[in-house]
Amino acid sequence: MFSQLVINIIGVTDMVFLGRVGTIELNAAGLTSLFYAVSTMVGLGLSRGTQILISKRLGEKRLDEIGSLAWNFMISCSILHIFILTILYFFTEEFLGILIKDPEIIKAGCRYLDYRIWGLLPSVVSFLVLAFYTGIGNNKVIYYSTFIVVVTNVILNYGLIFGTWGLPEMGIAGAGLASTIAEFLAVIFASVYMLMDKSIKSFNLFNKIGFNTKVQKNITNISLPLILQYLVGLGSWLIFFSFIEKMGEIPLAVSIVMRWIYSFLMIPTIGFATVINTLISNNLGMKNLEYARISLKKVSVVSFVMVFAISLLLFIIPNQLAAIFTDKAIIISEAPHLFPLLFGILILTSLSSITFNAVVGAGATRVTLVIQCLTVVAYLVYAYFIVHVFQKGLGWVWFADGIYWLILMILSIAYLARKKWMKSFV
Repeated sequence: MFSQLVINIIGVTDMVFLGRVGTIELNAAGLTSLFYAVSTMVGLGLSRGTQILISKRLGEKRLDEIGSLAWNFMISCSILHIFILTILYFFTEEFLGILIKDPEIIKAGCRYLDYRIWGLLPSVVSFLVLAFYTGIGNNKVIYYSTFIVVVTNVILNYGLIFGTWGLPEMGIAGAGLASTIAEFLAVIFASVYMLMDKSIKSFNLFNKIGFNTKVQKNITNISLPLILQYLVGLGSWLIFFSFIEKMGEIPLAVSIVMRWIYSFLMIPTIGFATVINTLISNNLGMKNLEYARISLKKVSVVSFVMVFAISLLLFIIPNQLAAIFTDKAIIISEAPHLFPLLFGILILTSLSSITFNAVVGAGATRVTLVIQCLTVVAYLVYAYFIVHVFQKGLGWVWFADGIYWLILMILSIAYLARKKWMKSFV
């Protein structure tokens, strides 16, 4: 939950301040932050695959192999992130032009990404810390790093966007720079923490430095389908918002606000999805098949209860939630009309994401890729026809998310019912 809080706090902080600058800046940051998030999916997929393998090795008591997993993740993730950074450095405007028609949004988005893309460099270490410490079930450093990111990002956002405390007034570019600086500071702390952490000596983290073909193959076999799955999943959301952008400035701004409220309320679900990854992998590694089943049931119940409780805020303080992200009266009044639909989507998500990630935790990442692709096709086809053919309102468009999570849950449960998920993996 804390790792997701970092991602969301960075985005929420940007939206909170930029919503006071202008609608163009709000929309540009909303769309380009999604675009940036897509570019990090390679590292996140590698991290999640490595986490699954670390959890399994821990369950098998093969601790001496964990250090090699960590370093080979660092090698592959660094190479890929440098490649992605180079592409984005030269072709950001061309990529945004494919998805966005408004030239003002494209221009503002480029100013944001000019600074934000450099966050790909510290994210390599962030993803290593996430994979290793989540994999072994010790999350203290994630809490501390989260605190550093949140505090630094809030302070620098206010200073660099509005030009306070003697800092230059950079507008939307300041939001990108603030987020990147916050990530660098958190990574410096996390690196020092790992070097001084005596509890990880048994994992040979600093003794097996170097490239290992077999280890890389194992990481790739588990991670590649996850990378494609994340790219398909988040990429489809980016396409979804490009559809909405064609509906006009206000529908897009309302949807950007919806997206961040949605993302924030989903934090418990995403946290428990990571938990079920670790528990399923670890229990299968120890051949505790019954514990794997029990874990799935219990995590599903806890996820549902927590998401249900936190989502009640949509009915208790609807206008206040919308007002966090903007001071524009029309957006504050329009967004709450979609909150009952969003409540239903969140309830579906609390169960669907857990069942889907149980399949991921079992190492059946090729299966999850197929499930993800089938679901995304249905999701985008529905959204396209609603926007471009039937030209329905925003509520009908957002109903696509409910369809997405429902299909994902049905397909995941169908796979789990076959019990093939309890077979061992690499």
